[in-house]
Amino acid sequence: MIKSRTTQLIYKSIYIGISIIAILASFGLFDMSFRWDFYIHFTNLSNYLCIIVILIELIDTAKRAEDGFVKTFSTLKFTALLSILLTSIIYNFILSSTRDIKDSFVVGSITLHIILPLMFVFDYILFCEHGKLKWYYPIVATSFPLTYAGLVYINAFIMKFDTNILSYDKSVPFIYPYFFLNLEKLGVNGVIKNIILITIFFIIFGYVVMAIDKLLSKIN
Repeated sequence: MIKSRTTQLIYKSIYIGISIIAILASFGLFDMSFRWDFYIHFTNLSNYLCIIVILIELIDTAKRAEDGFVKTFSTLKFTALLSILLTSIIYNFILSSTRDIKDSFVVGSITLHIILPLMFVFDYILFCEHGKLKWYYPIVATSFPLTYAGLVYINAFIMKFDTNILSYDKSVPFIYPYFFLNLEKLGVNGVIKNIILITIFFIIFGYVVMAIDKLLSKIN
C-alpha cells in the first residue's frame, strides 16, 4: 500500500481532472447538446458520489504535511465503492446486450463506466488503510441504491408515470431508465422482486469486498 502524500495528490488530481471531462460528458457536451435526463441515471449519480469522496480526500491530503494512509475512509467511501462497482458490473455485463456496441466507445461511456470506476477501485486498494471496516457497512451501503430507486419513482410520479416521454437517446422511457425498474412492464411485484434481489446481491457483494479488504490489511 502507498503512503506517499505526493503520489496520492497526483493520483487524485488526475482522477478529478478526468472527472471534469466525465461530468461534462454526462451533461451531453460532447454530443453538442444538453442531456436533460442526466440526473435520473444511476451511472451518473454513483460517479458523482465517488467524485465528491475523492475531492474531499484530495483536499484533506493537501492539508496534511506528512505521508500516510487516507484518513477519510468510512461508510461513505465504502458506499461509493460498492455503488460504482455495481454500476460498472451492470453496465458492462448485464446491460451489454441491450445497447449498440458503438455506444460503449463514446467519451461518457468510457470515462463513467470504465476509467473512473477502475481508478476509484485502485484508489481504495492503494491509499486506504485496510482491515478497519465494520460488519454493518454493507447493510448501511444499501441506502444509496435504495434511495436512488425511491427517487426514480418520485420522478415517475411527478411525470405522471408517462412512459411516452423517452430518454435523451430515445432508447427507454425517461421515468424508467433501467428495465428492472419498469413498473409498466414488470408490475409492482416484479419491481419489488428485482429491488430485493439487487439489495441482497449488494449486501453479499459488500461482505465479499470486506473479505478482500481483510486480506489487503495483511500487506498494508
